[in-house]
Amino acid sequence: MENKLFETNKKITTLELFRLVSLQLKQNTSKDVIIKNLKEYGFSEYESIPIIDAVEARMKKANSYRIQMFVSGGICLLGIIATSLTYNNASNNGGSYTICYGAIIIGGINFIISLVNWSRLK
Repeated sequence: MENKLFETNKKITTLELFRLVSLQLKQNTSKDVIIKNLKEYGFSEYESIPIIDAVEARMKKANSYRIQMFVSGGICLLGIIATSLTYNNASNNGGSYTICYGAIIIGGINFIISLVNWSRLK
């Protein structure tokens, strides 16, 4: 996100604007109140609505990456558990074991990708 300086009644950077709106959205503040608060910074109602919508979209995207991160991490963890259980059984009783490398690798890669994307949007 580019950190521009908005020359309004009060100076505010893009990052500060994003944090202000996202904090209010997290506190379930109504859009009307957020618009009123943005008017104090010199933004009109027509300028405020797209800002709020963009922040909401960004927060939803970050939440979807967070969910994807937990699912991918769970798949990776299940692959590790399944591999270790079958290995333990094979080492104690003899025989073969299964390496769930697909779940471990794909789950791990998706976890890392989701983590990176989530941290960028957070």
